[in-house]
Amino acid sequence: MRRAYNEPTPGWFGNKNGPVLFFRAIRAGLVHVIQSDDNETNMDLIPVDMTVNSLLASIWDYVAHRETHEPRVYNYGSSDWNPLRNKKLQEYGLEVIHAYPSTEMVWYPFLLQINNFYVFSILFTLFSIIPGILADLVFLLRWKKPIIASRLKSVILNYATLRRYLVPERILKTDNLKRVLSLANSADMKEFFFDLSAMDWYKLIQVLNRGFRKLLMEPVEPTPAALRKYRNLKILHYTVVGLVVLLSLNVFHRVTCNIFSLLA
Repeated sequence: MRRAYNEPTPGWFGNKNGPVLFFRAIRAGLVHVIQSDDNETNMDLIPVDMTVNSLLASIWDYVAHRETHEPRVYNYGSSDWNPLRNKKLQEYGLEVIHAYPSTEMVWYPFLLQINNFYVFSILFTLFSIIPGILADLVFLLRWKKPIIASRLKSVILNYATLRRYLVPERILKTDNLKRVLSLANSADMKEFFFDLSAMDWYKLIQVLNRGFRKLLMEPVEPTPAALRKYRNLKILHYTVVGLVVLLSLNVFHRVTCNIFSLLA
């Protein structure tokens, strides 16, 4: 379940735990790698208010239309109804993050989805753990409290729980609730909306972002300080990437020249 789509308010968040903590770490530039198949895996994302509405509709259907007293299963998930691929979720999420930067950023936000666990572990160490340790050492040298390592620890523990929903792929068959939807009229849908086929995922991400910023007591629109910090971190990020590429090409050139000189 994700946060609210419409009720009690659009984008409502009840707490800062669960996926919220992980999204916050990606937005801040603390996490740049997750283990997932970016093309094939569906995410089952359903807002909490629509989940409640589907539950009420299921109860109504079971009471009003049951033919036997046998239990009936009502699954509710987007993977069977309106699939959202991980690649699209990443695209929408990063687009919103870049459009609404935060002063919490410590690096330019980007995200890689890696399927292999060992490659993921290496890249996570290189992009998150080692920079986090170095940043905390700088804090200590300036007689300030280190904060990055503790945040990364919370993110890692949180990700260990969330990971089961990223791999492997699960498809929840929602035939019973689709049948219930066919029995509902427009008045029912206005009062108890749960039709995932009508869900605009990009709009949902935007709604959740507004609710998330409200939860953190941030202004809806990014401040000039946040935009300035985002611009500076972007320049720094691509400068570092350019230097790494040039250094790699230089090393490759030297190695290639040495190999050819040995063969000559």
